[in-house]
Amino acid sequence: HDNVPEYIEKGLKNQLAKCNIKDCHTPTYSRQSNGICESFNGTFKEDYVHENYLHNPEIVREITERFDDYNSYVPHSALKMKTPQEFYQFKITA
Repeated sequence: HDNVPEYIEKGLKNQLAKCNIKDCHTPTYSRQSNGICESFNGTFKEDYVHENYLHNPEIVREITERFDDYNSYVPHSALKMKTPQEFYQFKITA
């Protein structure tokens, strides 16, 4: 997330710590990083939150464990039908 007030509020940080959820944020004034984060949040909401009843951290953890499939096996049109893992490997070897 970015550093807007609702994400740096102490109550939220305490709740995240209680649930053992790591709080991380994009670099300050980094539009590209924030865009990546916003894209992830949108995909997460569309594919997981709106499709499931997420009433406790255990269910969220169960769902997020599926991201390995998303990053390793599912091709993406924006990445020329490569998986994110394949695209990243191609990019660092090029």
